[in-house]
Amino acid sequence: MLFSLANRQTKCVYYFSLLMVLPGVLFSYFLSDIHAGHGWIKAENLGWLTVFQFAYLTFFMLLAWWSSPRVQNIRNIALLIAVAVVARIILLPIDSYTSNDVDRYLFDGKIALSGLDPYRVNHNDPQLKELKQAWSPPEEHAKYPTLYPPLSLGLFALVASAGVDHAFWVWKFVITLSAILTVLILALLLRKLQRLQHLPLIALSPLLILETGVGAHVDAITTFMVSLALYAFYSNRFLFSGFFIGLGVLTKILPIMLMLPLFFGVKKISHRLQLAAACLLTIFMGYLVTLLLGLIPIGSIATLFEKWRFGSPLFSLFESFADGQILLGIALGFIFLGCFILLYQSLNLDKTIEITNPILPWSIGIILLVSPVVFPWYLMLLVPLISLSPRPVMMTWICSLPLTYEVLGGFSSAGIWSPADWPLIIIAIGFLLSLYFELKHAKKPTTKPTTLRAHS
Repeated sequence: MLFSLANRQTKCVYYFSLLMVLPGVLFSYFLSDIHAGHGWIKAENLGWLTVFQFAYLTFFMLLAWWSSPRVQNIRNIALLIAVAVVARIILLPIDSYTSNDVDRYLFDGKIALSGLDPYRVNHNDPQLKELKQAWSPPEEHAKYPTLYPPLSLGLFALVASAGVDHAFWVWKFVITLSAILTVLILALLLRKLQRLQHLPLIALSPLLILETGVGAHVDAITTFMVSLALYAFYSNRFLFSGFFIGLGVLTKILPIMLMLPLFFGVKKISHRLQLAAACLLTIFMGYLVTLLLGLIPIGSIATLFEKWRFGSPLFSLFESFADGQILLGIALGFIFLGCFILLYQSLNLDKTIEITNPILPWSIGIILLVSPVVFPWYLMLLVPLISLSPRPVMMTWICSLPLTYEVLGGFSSAGIWSPADWPLIIIAIGFLLSLYFELKHAKKPTTKPTTLRAHS
């Protein structure tokens, strides 16, 4: 009777969590009005309210995750997926208030359609004067040529061909569809792994919902490609896994880091060759087509990292006592050390690496830790990897990084980009504490339960 009562209470918690997600998502319309200057609350409060929205949705995501193991059945899983799909669809009509990257995407695509090279031409080029008046790209991006890989630029150009009045809505549809398919693919994968209790971490993730529906970031497509790659790898279709990783690299460079543990974690040489050949050939063909079209896909990523600093506690710590080449040397040294550890761990596995291995999210995390710029949407790529095997460090990171959105208040109200230090301090403390507890738990000796035998 007590068990039945506890189970009923857990179901109520689960249903309540799902119910409370949608008001948190709809809150985006209120924030969008504030950003546009139409709300009764001043735009200088947008940052705090955005942080509150992420914290609210994170709480109910974690609550649904906590209650999920005891309510596992087809009806409840279907209800979770339905809420996830609705949460993404209802944000389709909304304008972005967390970022203006989508305006950059579409203008870069229009530059490519006009016959110019967006990797060589910045938005202040006199040739773009008329286009700039029509498309109104963000002024703070004007100094930098595009830095997006070829497939991303191709998608931008394809969507921009719909025209200035329709391109934004076409883009929102494309990435929303990618986000919904990501949920479905990972639901199938978690079902095969018998880990459907972790589905709320994907279905209700504030990063995946808001950075797609509000921010409209291309990272949603990269996340979809990585999800397909993980599904293919689990199914032993290494050729397809390499192909999808390659497509992910052609939208954002970061997925290439997955090749380190996956390649060396595969024990059969033939499987390694399939994985590597498919990935490298896909990337090569993407860049070759771009070159044949007369574009030189190098971009301004180095210039961007010289000018921008955001969201990286470790890089900020490095920069406080080093600069210039010394700072670069420290960052590269940290990356090489991390890659060496990942390589060592991958080679010492007894069998082919499991996609639930924490090596996979760490392969991405190493680069993000030392990056001078870590916007919250950069962590979208980690969410599928974390959902397969949740760990305290990565969970703390993705839950705390949206604190950096406090910067939106000054930026929205006065155009002042002045990030505070306190979010970095909280993120760093949370990261270190969770790392300590995770390592402490890992070092605990596993004791087998003793069995009592009857003596005859």
